[in-house]
Order: sequence, then structure tokens, then C-alpha cells
Amino acid sequence: MNNRGWGFSAFLVLCAILGGALIFAVYIGVNKLNIPIENREDTNKTEETVKNEEPKKEEPKEEIDYSSQYKKLEKTIANAAKLYIIDTNRNNETSEHLIITLKSLEEKDYILPVYDIKDRNIKCIGYVSVGLDKELTYTSYIKCGSNYVTDNFTERNAE
Repeated sequence: MNNRGWGFSAFLVLCAILGGALIFAVYIGVNKLNIPIENREDTNKTEETVKNEEPKKEEPKEEIDYSSQYKKLEKTIANAAKLYIIDTNRNNETSEHLIITLKSLEEKDYILPVYDIKDRNIKCIGYVSVGLDKELTYTSYIKCGSNYVTDNFTERNAE
């Protein structure tokens, strides 16, 4: 007697698909949402064993080489100035020296606003000195509060 309805085999296939989708959703939830899965060994500890354990010693943090980070920041600003020079066709000018301020690069969207590496609340100021001799040379100068100042930085050039 076949009434052309759902059969038991179709029901099993549907349950298998839904079960697989549920397993997949749990897997994604655990991995993407960083839901912690408790370690079984840790959950079996009693209060007494927890009290008797020695506190874990913090491992010393690696020192960050801020100097190299600031140098990378200077290089990023110089690259933004290179794009600016190319876009504005200023590479054929006859003057020997050109100053491009960090503020103008930010305003013209060649670079995002630059903040201090040590303190993200401090906005950096700076400029790129472009030498237009035989070959273009780019030298970046930045000042990030009192945390970092490039050698030979001149405040008046950054305005």
C-alpha cells in the first residue's frame, strides 16, 4: 500500500542531514566564537587541591623592539609620499627639495592617520623630505609625543 507519501528511508535521510548540520554548527560555534571547552582534568579538582597548588609564575614577556617598529612606520610614510609624487606628477619638477607633510598625506587619503605605537591615544606628526636631485630620495621624519622623535626632526616642517 503506497500512498506516495514520505517513507521511512526518506525520514532517515532527512534525520542524517539535520544531524550533520547540527554537528557542523556546533563545530563552527566552538572554533569561531572561541567557546572554551573545559579540560576534564581541571574540573575534577577539589577546592583543597586548588588551594594547595602553587600559583603559576608568569613567564616574562618578550621585549618589543619599538625602534624597528618606528622605522617601519617611517618607511610606510615614505611609501605614501612616493605614491603622492607619482599621482601628482611632481617627479619632473626642477626644484631640489620638496616637503610633504603627514597631515596632507592623511587628508588626501594616501595614508591612514598615524598613531604612536606605544600609546594609541597619541597622534603622530611628521613629514617626508623628498630630494629631487638626479634620483628621488625619500626621508621620513616623525614625532609621536614624547615616545619617539626621528633624528633631525624639525617641527616647522610638519605643519
